Amino acid sequence: MMRSFFGGVAVTLMLACWAGGALAAPATLSLQDGGVKVSAGALGEFSISNPNLKNSKGDEVPLVSRAAKDANHASFKFYDDTVVDVAVDDAAKTITLDYPQHSNTAKIISVSAFVPFNLREGGKATFDGNTVPFPTDLKAGPDGHAILRGEASRFEITTALGQILAIEGQRNWQQLQDNRFWGNNQSFQWIYMHDLGRDPGKTNFALKFEDVAGGAPAPVIPTRITDKFGQSKLVEFPDKVTSEDDLKADIAKDAAYYSAFKAPPRDVYGGLPGSGAKLGLKKTGYFHIEKIRDTKRGELPVLVDPDGNAFFQLGLCSMGGGGDSYTFVSGRDDKFDWLPPKEGEFASSFIDGGTSFSFYATNWTRKFGKPWDREAFTKQTIERVRQLGFNSSGAFSGWTEADKAMQFPRVGFLSFDGMEQIPESRGVIDPFADGAAQKLDANFARTLVADNTDALVIGHFLGNEQGFENIPKVVPTLDGKSGAKRKLVAMLRDKYGDIAKFNAAWELKAPAASFEALNDTKLFVVTKAASDDVNEFYGALLEAYYKMISDSYKKYSPNHLLLGNRWLSSTANDDIVVRIAGKYLDVVSANYYTYELETNFLKRIHTLSGGRPVLLSEWHYGATNQGLSGGARQVKSQQERGLGYRNYVEQAAALGFVVGQEWFSYLDQPLTGRWFERDNGEKGNIGLVNVADRPYKEFLAEATQANFGVYDVLLGQKEPFRYEDPRFSGAAGGQKVALIPRALPGMTINGVQDNWPGLPAERITNLVGGTDIEGKPVNGDFRLAWDDANLYLYIAVKDPTPMQNEATADGLWQADSIELFVGPDNLTGGGALQFGDRQVLLSARKGAGGYRWYFNNSPKQYDVKMEIVPSPGGYTLEAAIPFEGLGFKPRENQELLFDIGLNDNTAGRRQYMWNGGARNSGDRGAWGRARLVK
Repeated sequence: MMRSFFGGVAVTLMLACWAGGALAAPATLSLQDGGVKVSAGALGEFSISNPNLKNSKGDEVPLVSRAAKDANHASFKFYDDTVVDVAVDDAAKTITLDYPQHSNTAKIISVSAFVPFNLREGGKATFDGNTVPFPTDLKAGPDGHAILRGEASRFEITTALGQILAIEGQRNWQQLQDNRFWGNNQSFQWIYMHDLGRDPGKTNFALKFEDVAGGAPAPVIPTRITDKFGQSKLVEFPDKVTSEDDLKADIAKDAAYYSAFKAPPRDVYGGLPGSGAKLGLKKTGYFHIEKIRDTKRGELPVLVDPDGNAFFQLGLCSMGGGGDSYTFVSGRDDKFDWLPPKEGEFASSFIDGGTSFSFYATNWTRKFGKPWDREAFTKQTIERVRQLGFNSSGAFSGWTEADKAMQFPRVGFLSFDGMEQIPESRGVIDPFADGAAQKLDANFARTLVADNTDALVIGHFLGNEQGFENIPKVVPTLDGKSGAKRKLVAMLRDKYGDIAKFNAAWELKAPAASFEALNDTKLFVVTKAASDDVNEFYGALLEAYYKMISDSYKKYSPNHLLLGNRWLSSTANDDIVVRIAGKYLDVVSANYYTYELETNFLKRIHTLSGGRPVLLSEWHYGATNQGLSGGARQVKSQQERGLGYRNYVEQAAALGFVVGQEWFSYLDQPLTGRWFERDNGEKGNIGLVNVADRPYKEFLAEATQANFGVYDVLLGQKEPFRYEDPRFSGAAGGQKVALIPRALPGMTINGVQDNWPGLPAERITNLVGGTDIEGKPVNGDFRLAWDDANLYLYIAVKDPTPMQNEATADGLWQADSIELFVGPDNLTGGGALQFGDRQVLLSARKGAGGYRWYFNNSPKQYDVKMEIVPSPGGYTLEAAIPFEGLGFKPRENQELLFDIGLNDNTAGRRQYMWNGGARNSGDRGAWGRARLVK
């Protein structure tokens, strides 16, 4: 059904909630700074994003300003002068997007929404009649993010309760994706892309929310998924608790189980007894870092405990207070077979004003016959985990009297209360804000002095998963109220002196009248000069940030270690961050979720940081056998969780510069999601014990082997365990070098290997994403050549289902295609792509408009000469790629960072790389090299 609003193209978003055949109240809409808030009753709350704009080259057009006209209207102006007006009418249930003014190059207006994550509990999605279930767990393979995608005129969501969310309108590209694909991001996202060229002359489109009238109600589906013990009603598994007597009987069983583990001798802090004397380590009374000499691995950092012994942290996050065991229950009675009154026997199981409840705490009360008590729980937990070989609590664990009495080491977080933070940085304080140093000193004087003489404190983290990578993008767009923006302008004034020189270098659309005016001018980085300037500022900000914190920390907590920011892997890829942080931190930390332990990646962090020790501060594996999700990294069984644990811990310890790890976490998350995320909370099998306090014995049987033997591996006395599974052992090592000879005269692009220089072809066989299919091999043999104008590529691809690709622009990689990675500058630098790097995508299928290619990380697109020729069992592709598009002029004997990848969409997308891996598009450190020769 197509409907029109305001004479334009309409997209109608209709919502109805079925409850025993009756329609629930319609959704309510309200305009917020970040988009349009949709309150959909039991379906939860989500937001339709503010509009985004892409140009005809596929590049995102920066947003210049957002102006709220009133409570229901906002106007968005983009860098190309396109204006998009958003109007919200809650009475009519419509969101209208008007674009009365748009540039000739404007192509796509898109909006998106993070739809409720609990749809994985029996929810379904439909594009134009094609229905699929929301995945309980992330699909394997390089296209595991794609739930549904393609051109569609109707999109429906049906929840397990029979609620219906329907979008109907002009046929355009839509995508429903699983964001767990990109790391520890528990969300589903819908994206709608409105093509401005589809209906010339139209100037708006609308989203309309309606009740779905007529038709039969959706089938009644059981909604009470949680039994009285917090276990799944939908899944049966061994050792499922069926009565309170089961819980009470577990007391004796647990005592026998945990006491059967015979952990090796450890000193009072969990260190290796006698290692201090053997290695010549110092006893300082506090945790500290020293260096030792290893005959095979050279000089290595070692974490030393207060008794002067080697200490490898085997920590557990979220140990205290029940961890993430609480779930939001207010208004969600239909999820549970049973909930107790907020007062009475289980009152201690409620928090947050009675809105959130812990089945784990309740089962603990049933089991031990007394109210949940944090001190008693902590004492019991420490006794258990010591038997299992763990020696400390990790992040988010709190601190109790039981921790002190049991002498269990811990870590903490620094306080930055009341300090100005850089927007979109997730907590990075602005070191250039007025009074920043004084406020920091006051914070540390208040929070650190009392603990300075506590020998159990290992050290403190600066934050968790902060968005450093957003700083160079955000700060130039801020106004003069920001200390960071004022500092950037001051640096630009010092460098250019003359505002005209600055205007020319940055190519401002509206030249600035003065440097003072820049303070309140949104600046956009569109030239290499601007990129260089912002990177220089970024370095200055990081220097000031880390130095200010380090100076104050050493003043108020000189006995403890500065443990870093618990970086995401993407931040740990940032050379500038790692290099500067290493000057001021005692330890660098990364929340590193992975299957295979990428040793080259970790070695680069260690080297770039100036040889600082590395702490792997958050990770886990999860399985689904008890009805929970698989967490951030899913495996097939509890035993495989343990095998993955052994592989991770022992491979890390064997590197010599990794000084510990913190598993997230001690307890499973609740089946209905952790409490502070309300309806859409994480619900992973991430614990050592489940909601009924029953240990995962198959997991722990493997994990304890790593814990008990970790010091032998750390000191090089034992080879590390390696789990021989492709996901866990597929890291490629080394750096290949491809020689690129001069092209012969008369080079012709015809898809045929003629008139090519005589160097032998290189071969692509390394599978880095997806699964090999027996009898359907994919590989490629490529050759390269060059002249003053072009880089030439010839590749012969073996592919059982060749030349399948309907994608465009930066989406070409999602099907049959070739990817080239070229970096002419900073050959020793890893991390994210730099300004001069290029990722060139070449489609293996000719489209209706001709051959398709795309220059990623490029300010513009360039013409490529291509020819594709079918061949038995595959195809050949030949291309002339202009050096102008690659961003440099070639010269003989020039060396480049280089890699080439082959994408295949046979039975799910597979990806192969010549040298690097699946991280290539975000980490240049794994690329190989190439040399231009005669």
